[in-house]
Amino acid sequence: MLRQGITGFFDQDGGHSLPEVPAAQFKTACYAAAREVGATLEGFTPSGVTPNFHRALLDRHDSRLPAVCNAIYPVVGFARPSPEGQPLEFLDHPAFAAAFEASGFEVASAAALTCPLGAAELAVLGEAERNQIAYWRAATVGEVIFNWFD
Repeated sequence: MLRQGITGFFDQDGGHSLPEVPAAQFKTACYAAAREVGATLEGFTPSGVTPNFHRALLDRHDSRLPAVCNAIYPVVGFARPSPEGQPLEFLDHPAFAAAFEASGFEVASAAALTCPLGAAELAVLGEAERNQIAYWRAATVGEVIFNWFD
């Protein structure tokens, strides 16, 4: 799930740039997922300098579910509502997961996102990313994919 550049930081080798998940693409998938499971899209915030992910608030039967999408690679996760800038508490939502997968997104499970970072995970990332992870003390895969690094 981790791949070079997913943090938004990368080593510029030969002028290559990172891919991008446009906010409009994720927003369209949010509308489709909401329709599929009988929900509504209540809010949407595109990524910026920080965080490195787009955020959507899906509302289904008086239950609010934040969905997040990495702005570099099409990886989606779900979290409990939390204040901006706070670590995300990831959870699974199978119905929404299936809907996002149908739109071509990779949905990360809560188990995968809460997995501690080890040498194998760090090895696939670039030096600039490893430096940011050390500086910000990211400890899990989810904290790397969905980060507030600046």
